[in-house]
Amino acid sequence: MYTSTNTMDKLFIYIFESTLTKTNSILKPLCIATMAVCMIAITLSINQNIPRAFAQNDISYGTVVQERNSSVEENKALVKSAIEEVFNHRNISAADKYISEDLFNNNPLAGQGRELLKQYFDNVYFTAFPDSQTTIEQILGENDKVLVFLNWTGTHKGEFYGKQPTNEEVSMRTAHIFRIEEGVIAEQWEIADQLDLLRDTGVIAYN
Repeated sequence: MYTSTNTMDKLFIYIFESTLTKTNSILKPLCIATMAVCMIAITLSINQNIPRAFAQNDISYGTVVQERNSSVEENKALVKSAIEEVFNHRNISAADKYISEDLFNNNPLAGQGRELLKQYFDNVYFTAFPDSQTTIEQILGENDKVLVFLNWTGTHKGEFYGKQPTNEEVSMRTAHIFRIEEGVIAEQWEIADQLDLLRDTGVIAYN
């Protein structure tokens, strides 16, 4: 009686022994040879197909990772282009191709939708700081979201929240998370450090 820890081996041995007990002595050599050939053929087939299956899985996984990374890079490039064209070139109409008309803004002070955002920058920010420049300090992407840290600088040359221009250089840092959907910014979260900006423009006073 043979013993083995391998399930497939046990199955073959069981069939082999059962066959021998039910076969006359003349046919036993033929049965033994046939069983041996079958076992070798099946073993070779398994050894060839398992690596092929793993290789196919590796290709599929690699393709998914590559496509995901490509999508993330495209989203980051979209945000970079929007910042450069809309804010640094002060081309407010370019927002139409970067921002969804139904933009969901998680900053309640900014209002909802693309048009309200355009009006704020066109009528308030660009009027008060006509030479403003926005620098990307950090940008990260994952799945459909892009995180970006911005540094805004400019000269207070226009009225800002009722305060006359000081002609002083001001700065502000903000952090944004943008959710990209179908090639446009569909949603944003924002945190802004406006304390120094409001002080430098005279909106508030503190030491």
